[in-house]
Amino acid sequence: MSIRGFGNVSLGRHMADHQKRTNTRDAMWKKWLEEVEDSPEDYSPIVIYTPVSQAYVGRKLEIRWTVEDKDSKLCHLHCFEGEIKQIIPYTANRPRYDDFRSCKHDVALVKWDPEFDMVDSHVPLKPDLYAKENQHCGWNLVRDDFVEFVCTQLAQCRSLEQQQAKKI
Repeated sequence: MSIRGFGNVSLGRHMADHQKRTNTRDAMWKKWLEEVEDSPEDYSPIVIYTPVSQAYVGRKLEIRWTVEDKDSKLCHLHCFEGEIKQIIPYTANRPRYDDFRSCKHDVALVKWDPEFDMVDSHVPLKPDLYAKENQHCGWNLVRDDFVEFVCTQLAQCRSLEQQQAKKI
């Protein structure tokens, strides 16, 4: 039996083939999610918290800041990203930075990603706010392999855009 351009495939067989593919995909997802539950640190872009140390230098940081919209006077939580250039441990005689006068936690000097168009600045690294994506000053480190993956994907997109622009 021929169905509008599908050759000699019957509708019932076509549906059965798709159901088989769906079942295979569902089984793969179930297996993958079991692996995720067993070791979430291997599948999340966020690094599991470890105490702040000099090992943070060179790592990608995400931080959420509440920013006021000047037009509407509403506040929005935004995520900013950058690379940690320096860790400044907390000590009683540490300088008081304008950004956080009396922060009693370690601080990171961050070089922000170019798209944010911000000067390097200091960020408090309060352990209680690690991986708190819905709070002001919530922060986390991003896995190096995830950063590399995103950079690779971005480079591929830019390459495709350039190729398309040449065709036009």
